[in-house]
Amino acid sequence: MSAGETIVICQICQHENEPDQRFCDECGVELSSVEAEEVVPETGNTLAAGAVLLNSEGQEVVVGSVASLGRLNRYRCRFGGDEGMLLEESASAAGFLESRLSTLKSLEDIPGLWYPDQIFHFEDRSYASGKTPDFPTLEARIKQDGALNAEQLRALAKSLGRLISEIHERSFLARSFHPSRLWWDGDAELVVENLDRMVRSDASGEDFQVVNGFSPPEAYGVGASTVGIPGDLYSAGAVLHFAASGHRTDLESRENFFNFPPLRELDDAVMRGAIERLTAKNVAHRLGTAEELLGFLEQTELPAPVPSAAPERKETPMPGRMEAPVLKSAGASAVVGNNGAAECDYDIYLQSHVGCVRSINQDACLKMRFTSIEKSQPSETHLLVMVDGMGGEAEGDKAASLALRTIAQEVVGSNLTLNDQRATSPLLPATTRERNMFLLERALKKANRTIFDYAERDIGRRGMGCTITSCLLEANEVTIGHVGDTRAYMWRQGTLTRLTTDHSLVGRLVEMGQLTEEEARNSPQRSIIYRAMGTNPDVEVDLYHQDLQPGDRLMVSSDGVWEYFTNDELEAIMGVDESPESIANRLVDICLSRGADDNATLAVVFAVARNA
Repeated sequence: MSAGETIVICQICQHENEPDQRFCDECGVELSSVEAEEVVPETGNTLAAGAVLLNSEGQEVVVGSVASLGRLNRYRCRFGGDEGMLLEESASAAGFLESRLSTLKSLEDIPGLWYPDQIFHFEDRSYASGKTPDFPTLEARIKQDGALNAEQLRALAKSLGRLISEIHERSFLARSFHPSRLWWDGDAELVVENLDRMVRSDASGEDFQVVNGFSPPEAYGVGASTVGIPGDLYSAGAVLHFAASGHRTDLESRENFFNFPPLRELDDAVMRGAIERLTAKNVAHRLGTAEELLGFLEQTELPAPVPSAAPERKETPMPGRMEAPVLKSAGASAVVGNNGAAECDYDIYLQSHVGCVRSINQDACLKMRFTSIEKSQPSETHLLVMVDGMGGEAEGDKAASLALRTIAQEVVGSNLTLNDQRATSPLLPATTRERNMFLLERALKKANRTIFDYAERDIGRRGMGCTITSCLLEANEVTIGHVGDTRAYMWRQGTLTRLTTDHSLVGRLVEMGQLTEEEARNSPQRSIIYRAMGTNPDVEVDLYHQDLQPGDRLMVSSDGVWEYFTNDELEAIMGVDESPESIANRLVDICLSRGADDNATLAVVFAVARNA
């Protein structure tokens, strides 16, 4: 950090952030411009600095500044003349502290892991306190002295490797490290406080709070791997990269969490190679164990690179997936597919309104139906695209238009190519599901690049982009490509299920339990998204697949529709005995009656039995 710059403390969790950060790298909230010296933490639900507690031995524990807030609130403190850390169980996480300490009891003898000395109750809350080292955290050391040199970096890497090896030998996972919770003496002594994140190895699927910039991609659902031992190695690599560069990854969008600039100034090729292997996005390319890391560091020359593997296929499973049952109809016979299930046809209606406030409609939507019969094999596909433009009235609609047309051209052209059995099909996915995932991912990435390249031609267009949900509907299934905060829902037998995950700040805070759905709908920050089309040269596309059956209904909409309804309201309206057109119009009318301060665009889809 340059002279004269001040850290920015998060107004929610009090984490210390770099001066130029927009979002807190601990909890994800948008940072205010208030500088550290001016921040006075809220004390309504937290301990005030200077407050005095009595531990189980009657010793006074004097509360200092807030370190972080969450299920366990952390405070710097003093007791018995020593500096320490005080953990407070939050009001909403009763029993969490004792559960954590019980789970991690078998690790308290590991020298490098911080474990509290005292556990006590005070005024109906559970607390734990313990001494902290008299040397600084890695974060404080880097901020004060700058990046580590090669010798220091090797010492830190070996200390981390030995600690991780010990944790894994005890059948535990660290899951995520952070430089602010890692004390290091500059040589071999290392102490890590990771009380709320560690779990037993066989419980790796438990609730996981990501640490932006330091958690592995698989913790965010990227790739097919679960968070395991390689994830701990990734997090250690991210810490080492921070120590070697003095900078964190760019936290403006999630894609950048996993992009680590080359350490060209580090004059230790083996150390550079170790960090590159640790932080590989693809799990198969990483150093897989702590022993591999320690062995790697003993080499005198950088080993040959690992050959590139085929790119990972992403697939996010849908909640509530069900196999479609056989439909029995008293009327015309239904077409039945190879799996014995009744095939679906689709009745789709689109509606879009500028709303009550905006002067231009930056939303766009499209539906297409293409049918072919080749070699006596019929094929029918519906393409549905929902786009919400952003980036100013002059360019948001342009981004939406570019996305819509690029995707339509790419999907139609690719679909025709894929149907040519003579040459191209053997090189491409064979099943409908895999093929459509391939198509949508390629189409959305091409649309993203088209928007980005257009924006780069004129500095006044920088920042333009859009959010998008695109669907390919086949006989008994829908495949979805998604970026941003447009949404897709499925209604089945009276129950509404959201199929997509918002790439928005408030959506993230809801997932973390820091906001309710109602608070998110009314938050002034609800329009802040961390992933969009066109804002970066590359984009990560979320891909979903859902089996469908006659009677299912889908709604795909921009945030100008879904944010005006509770889940119960949408569930009731989507279930009424009316046509897709009537339901779509009803939803838009309600948005208008409630103020419609954004464009309101949606598609309502009915899956009906395809008759012979």
